[in-house]
Amino acid sequence: MTFIISLALLSCSHNSETTFKDKEYIDIILTYRDSVFVGCGNLALAYRFKFRDVNKGSNLTCIIRCPDTYAERFFEQGKTYSIKLSNVNIQDSLKDYSIANTFVDDKDPVYLVTKIKNAVTLIKNTE
Repeated sequence: MTFIISLALLSCSHNSETTFKDKEYIDIILTYRDSVFVGCGNLALAYRFKFRDVNKGSNLTCIIRCPDTYAERFFEQGKTYSIKLSNVNIQDSLKDYSIANTFVDDKDPVYLVTKIKNAVTLIKNTE
């Protein structure tokens, strides 16, 4: 178990070409999430989610701590969220957490979600 957790944390530490300032919110669309979350109780769990950046069109993997603490049906594929991301000190930020899922051969940059706002609806101008 320790090996799996260490392996998951190591995959979070790679550098990415895109960086986000921790003070900026970006809009992203949820493209994949696990269907079931185990609750954060005695174990602090974090999960990986796949998103697409609305403005850049690029894919990214985001780690969200204790997603079960959000409202029921908060995380739904296809919805857009406004979030703050960090790629600094991910290992330190997750030292008390176990990452419950992983993606095989994930080449997308990995970020830690520091804040997430309720899903928003983006209205496209069709004129």
